[in-house]
Order: sequence, then C-alpha cells, then structure tokens
Amino acid sequence: MKNLSEHNNGILFVFTAALLWSTGGLFIKLISFSAMQLSFFRCSIAALTFALLFRKQIIFFNKLSLINSIFYSIVLISFVIATKTTTAANAIFLQATAPIYVLIFEPLINKTRGSPVNSTLMSWTSPAISNSKPMAPRFPRDGRKKITSSHRSR
Repeated sequence: MKNLSEHNNGILFVFTAALLWSTGGLFIKLISFSAMQLSFFRCSIAALTFALLFRKQIIFFNKLSLINSIFYSIVLISFVIATKTTTAANAIFLQATAPIYVLIFEPLINKTRGSPVNSTLMSWTSPAISNSKPMAPRFPRDGRKKITSSHRSR
C-alpha cells in the first residue's frame, strides 16, 4: 500500500469498507452465535481496530460520549437481532427509515421547530423509502401457511 497514490489508497479503503459492510448481513445469518454474542464480537473488533489505528488521537470519554455509546450500542444490537430474526432486507429497510424517525422526533424531543432543510429531506426520502418494500414472507390470503410434503409430520 505504500506504493499506491493517496487517491488509489482511498479507493482501496472505500472498496474494502463496502465489501465488509455488504457481507455483514450474510455472515450474521451464517454464523450460529446468538445476536448478543455476535454484537459483542462485532463491537470488540471495531474497538480494537479503532484503538490500533487512532490510538489516543480521537478516543476520549465524557458524559456525552457515554450517552452516545449506549444509544449506538442499542442500534447495533437491534440491527443484529433484526437480521438474525428476520430477513436482511427487513433490517436494512429499518436502517434506511432511521433518518425519517430522527427528523420526526428531533423537534418533539428537543422542543425546537423543524427546519426547512428537514422538511426538504423528508419530502425527498419518504417517497423513495415508502416505494421500496421489505421482503416479508408471503402467505396465502387466508393467513395459513402452506405445508409442503417435506414439512408434514410423519
């Protein structure tokens, strides 16, 4: 990597990040650990990576970083649980809708007025997200699951 230009090095890092990010759901499904175990190892690897790459440059602790850490860990654990218990498409759909929830609840929680930028973002993202459909299992109209011959009890 020392022979690569800064631009090519950046492209390599973005490609690697995209590869790791896009295979995360696959490995969550394939690995037989529980959601909490997977979350632990995912966060441990991330913490170790940050510690090795940045050392003490950006890592500091205060009340705000502790609160952010708690909420971010809830987000990460929720993603792993959603991917483990449903389809990866459902979990990704929930992640894609997260900005809408932030834009809706931010004025309510912070008791501020919504900004025009927030309204513009909502008008752009809401139709696109509502147009996409999470991949839920398809059942017959009467609500009963079809039983194939391989699933019948003997």
